[in-house]
This record gives sequence, C-alpha cells and structure tokens, in this order.
Amino acid sequence: MHHNSNFDFYNRFYDFSDFWLGPIDYSSFHFNLGDNIRDLCYYVLCWATSGQTLAQKSWGLRITNGNGTQVSMRTAFKRFLLSTLFNLTMIAPTMLLFTKHNQYPQDQLLNTQVTVNDEVRNQV
Repeated sequence: MHHNSNFDFYNRFYDFSDFWLGPIDYSSFHFNLGDNIRDLCYYVLCWATSGQTLAQKSWGLRITNGNGTQVSMRTAFKRFLLSTLFNLTMIAPTMLLFTKHNQYPQDQLLNTQVTVNDEVRNQV
C-alpha cells in the first residue's frame, strides 16, 4: 500500500474538531536565545544605521529621534527591549487606541518617532 504523507498532513492539519478541541503542545513554544540575539542585532543595527529595517524601507517608514535626527545604538537597543516588552504584554497595541499622536509607548518614553517618507505619503 502506498503511503501518501501529504494526505496525512492534510488530514491532521485540517481536522478542525481536533484542531480546536485538541490538547495544546506547549513544548513547541520555547524561548530560543539565538533567535532573539539575531533579531536584536538586526533591529538595532538597522535602526542605528539607516533608521529602517527592510520591511520599514518598503513602507517608507523611518525611526528617528524626536528632532528628526538618527537614533543612536543605545537608543535603538532600548527601543528593541521596550518594543518586545510592550508587544508581548499587549500594552503597545492597546496604547495606540488612547494616545493623541498614535505613538507607541516605547517611542513616547525614548522621544523617538516613526516618520513616513514624503514619496510614500504622496502615493497614498
């Protein structure tokens, strides 16, 4: 008998009764230090050098200080840590609903801002 692994995956993944009511395997949710260090380096280096990650560049967004200057390595590092904390605890998305200028709490605390390129703004 021929065994079709794609069919088994399909049945296991799309069996909604098991998907919704089945036990959750918490062993798959783990803290991987290497991934977090990689992410930290990526964001801090991007924000401190160009003010943009690759995704932010495609959307025309830039992280700057409140006066429009480039953020320092120290500020970028603090922003990454605060962003992680506020996003994991859902504080950041909730605060967006109640802030006057739609600023994330890490930007308010560090006096940084997310700016939009004029080219992108004119396209919208």
